[in-house]
Amino acid sequence: MFARATSIISYAQNLSSTRWYILLRLLPKCLYAILLRLFLAELLNIRIFSTDLANTFSQSAIFVLAILIAGVLEDYKEAETVPASIAACLDDFSEVAELAVVLSAAKGTREGTAGLEGQSLHREVMSILESIFLFLGEMISDREVFASISSHSRLLASRLHMAGFESQGDRVMELAGDLRKLIFRLHVIKRTDFLESGTALMQLLVYITIALSILSDNEDVLEGLSFTGFSALQFFYVMELLSDIDDPFEYSKEKLLPVLREDEDGKKLVMMEGAGQSAEVDLFPILFVLVFRAQLTAIFLYSTL
Repeated sequence: MFARATSIISYAQNLSSTRWYILLRLLPKCLYAILLRLFLAELLNIRIFSTDLANTFSQSAIFVLAILIAGVLEDYKEAETVPASIAACLDDFSEVAELAVVLSAAKGTREGTAGLEGQSLHREVMSILESIFLFLGEMISDREVFASISSHSRLLASRLHMAGFESQGDRVMELAGDLRKLIFRLHVIKRTDFLESGTALMQLLVYITIALSILSDNEDVLEGLSFTGFSALQFFYVMELLSDIDDPFEYSKEKLLPVLREDEDGKKLVMMEGAGQSAEVDLFPILFVLVFRAQLTAIFLYSTL
């Protein structure tokens, strides 16, 4: 089984330095603002606004930013619980299937009949696990992930019912419903922007503040350049961070690359790390369940890539 495995989701690959990602990406913008200040204010001597006016707009922008960040962070804290809830639901699928296999084996031993085939049950569970991961990596659509959950859960439940395990079959359908609710919630978080009108006001105030800092009447060259550079850096950074936090599930195929590892016995292993860019919610719970169940059942899917 290990030899035939084509691929496995082993871990979510971070960027080399996620904590510095936004800062490094914004440095060119800050440099452009400093160069513009150097050209207009120092070379052409265009200084038409007072520093006090720039500070006033700066305080207004900070006030609006604080309100927006407080609201977005509240949604972000809720989003942090979604992967763990999904992982717990997925692990329950595996536990129900495992319990049915154990009970079936005991019944078969007692009655001298063949029990349930564990591999076929676990394959349905692993297919659901895989579809969730592919959906998070934007490799399949929302319709496809819901279709996968429905089809594989119905097939799993029907096999359990036919084997006489009605309670386990009913539990599978309950878990499928819970999983759909979590996916719906995740999808709503991804598609909903927080207060677009407030974001528009914030952007207007930020750009006005930076423009005023560029054309401020600082006489000292170094002081003027520092004021412009720092204003551009702090406001651009917070705007970018706010945009990043607003979608805590912004994953892609490039951020969730599969990596194979092999030990001395030739078995496929995994190395799990957090998935994300700079403010994405960590997918470690889902990855852990996927990897744990793959190793436990020796079923490696994920041949999509």
